[in-house]
Amino acid sequence: MKPAADKKPRVYIAGPLFTQAERAFNEQVSAFFNERKYATFLPRRDGLLLADLLARGMTEEEALERIFAPDVETIAGCDLSLINLDGRVPDEGACMELGIAFAQKSAASGSRPTAAR
Repeated sequence: MKPAADKKPRVYIAGPLFTQAERAFNEQVSAFFNERKYATFLPRRDGLLLADLLARGMTEEEALERIFAPDVETIAGCDLSLINLDGRVPDEGACMELGIAFAQKSAASGSRPTAAR
C-alpha cells in the first residue's frame, strides 16, 4: 500500500509494554519515524487500554473485543508494521500483531534490537 501524495506513510509500532524502559524504547522508535515524516501508531499511546475499559464497567471479553478489531483495522491501514520482538521471550501480543500484518500481506518486520544470539 502506497500513501497518497498528501498523506504521510504510517507505521504501526508494537512490542512489549511492561516496563518504563520498554515503553520509552517504543516512543524512541516512534520519534525516529516522526522525524522522517512518517505518522506512527503505538497501541498503548494511540489505542484503547484494557484497564481503562474494565474501569468503565466492561467485561474482560467485551473489552478485548473492543480493542482487537480497531487494532486489526489500524494494522491494515498502515504502510509498515514494525514489531519489537526483544526480551527473553517475544511478547505474545506483539507476535500476534506481526502475524496479523503477515496475514494481510502488509509490509512487516520483526526486530530484536538487544538480542545476544
